[in-house]
Amino acid sequence: MIYSRPRCGYFVSHPKETFTLSPSEELQHSNMNFKEIKIIQPDQELCRLLRLTPENLVILITRVNSLAGETAGVEYKYMPYEKGSPSIEEEINYAVFPDPAIEKSYSFNYYTEVEVQAATARGEVLSLLRCEEHEPLLQISRLFITQDDQYIAYSKQYLRASCGILRGISGYVHKNGKNRKD
Repeated sequence: MIYSRPRCGYFVSHPKETFTLSPSEELQHSNMNFKEIKIIQPDQELCRLLRLTPENLVILITRVNSLAGETAGVEYKYMPYEKGSPSIEEEINYAVFPDPAIEKSYSFNYYTEVEVQAATARGEVLSLLRCEEHEPLLQISRLFITQDDQYIAYSKQYLRASCGILRGISGYVHKNGKNRKD
């Protein structure tokens, strides 16, 4: 947000083009429950995404999202495991996603790369969502990166289309603007 130039002073950074995504209000008020927390060996995709070697370990947190008694989504969150940091206990205590751990919860400490695409359920996702094999799902993949280029978490979430929508706002919105939909 602010940067410095030696012998010149401090300056405010120009805003970058951003796109903010948020789930529907209905989905925001749904229940998210832990299904499983375990330490795993990362596969090639996780090694690439989190800049790990196959010798590293990863904490895998699986959470299920329920809405009005129906399973609305499933999320897999992967965090590099280092003894004591981050700890599984911290993740459980500060489980408001996307904060990988409380000490990294300030939004200017990290940024998120997001990829949204249509998908169909396979394997465990199919059984957790109790959906048809070819039912369309919304897949949201997020990569959390600190300002000093440390990859701190990766998440892959699958949402049923019938359980909510994803809305986005791009650019600056003036609170009193007339072109804004309410």
